[in-house]
Amino acid sequence: MVINRINWVFLMKRIIGIEKKDDPSGKKNLCVTYDDVSNENLLSFFDDEVSFSNKEVVGLTRDEALSLAVTKDEQLLELLLSKTS
Repeated sequence: MVINRINWVFLMKRIIGIEKKDDPSGKKNLCVTYDDVSNENLLSFFDDEVSFSNKEVVGLTRDEALSLAVTKDEQLLELLLSKTS
């Protein structure tokens, strides 16, 4: 029961700020701050392929932000595929 409560609370946290940090591999890390002031490196991405703005991410939960990243990846893939056909 405690684990379920912790998971539920984690899912309900909202992002209040983002910071993009350079990664040694050439990617950017999207670091987020939640409304409980905890921080997390949410995901890594190539800045020239996809970008994330404060307007898009602030106010979302972790799962919503990850879903946004998947949607952006799918849109990029569709665009690249349309250029090759």
